[in-house]
Amino acid sequence: MKKIKLTFFEKINLMIKLVIGSAISWELAILLGSKYPYLAPISLILCLQITMIKSIQFGVARILGTVIGVAFVSLLAPSLHASAWSIAVIMFVSLLIPLLFGANGRILHQIALSVLLVLEFEHKLQGYGFDRIRDSIIG
Repeated sequence: MKKIKLTFFEKINLMIKLVIGSAISWELAILLGSKYPYLAPISLILCLQITMIKSIQFGVARILGTVIGVAFVSLLAPSLHASAWSIAVIMFVSLLIPLLFGANGRILHQIALSVLLVLEFEHKLQGYGFDRIRDSIIG
């Protein structure tokens, strides 16, 4: 893949988008009831790409992957805590089914990330999975 070199003004533009977008997404997450408002700026920072189209594509993949990951953990492991085996088994099942339906690499990455984080944090931070979905959409 070819690296795109940004000009100084493109870097300034990216910086402004990151700063303003992070602040706005944080406030929106709080207004919409998030207990973990840092998730929204994380989504924005991860999804913000060089072009609007690439940002939208990445954002859609992030949202789909997050929803699928949270759903699988909710279905397969509501009472399990994170361990090497539980992560491996749940992540494998959670990735295999979307893979068979043609999910791309971006979606698979987001599913894996969601499985790991929700499996670890849902028991410690009640409602983490739902907040992760909402804040991914905001970001």
